[in-house]
Amino acid sequence: DAYRALSWRAAGAEEASAWLAAPLPRVAGLDLLDAAIAASAEARLARVRQRLPGGETVELFVEVDPAGAGGDERTGQLQAAPSPAGAPAIRNERVAPATPAETETPPRVLNLAWVRMGVARVLVIAPVAPDSLRVLVSRIR
Repeated sequence: DAYRALSWRAAGAEEASAWLAAPLPRVAGLDLLDAAIAASAEARLARVRQRLPGGETVELFVEVDPAGAGGDERTGQLQAAPSPAGAPAIRNERVAPATPAETETPPRVLNLAWVRMGVARVLVIAPVAPDSLRVLVSRIR
C-alpha cells in the first residue's frame, strides 16, 4: 500500500529505465500495460503492470537506490539473487474492498514476492497461487 500511495507519473518503458539508471524488469512473455515512475526520499521507483493470460494484472514495483544505480558491477545487467532457500519468499495478503459494492464479494487474495535484482529490489504482486507467482518471478528479465 505504501507504493500505491506514491504520486506516480506515466512513463514509457525506456523513460522508466532511464529514470532508474538500470534495465526495467519485466515478466518475459507478458504484454506491458503501462509503466510509471515516482521518487521517495530513499529511492527512485518504477511500476510496471502487465496482463496475465486470464486477464488479471501483475504489478512489479522496482526500487533503486540512486547511489547504487547502474546494474551489477560485473555484468552491467540486473541479476536475480536466489533467497537462502533458493526461491523467493511468497506471502498472501487480503486486499480491502475498493468500493462499497465490492464488500458483497469475498476479498481478492494477492501473493507477494520480493526479489533482489542487482541494485534493484522488486516487489511482485499478483492474484495468482504461490506456485504460479514463483513461475512469474522466474521469468523476470
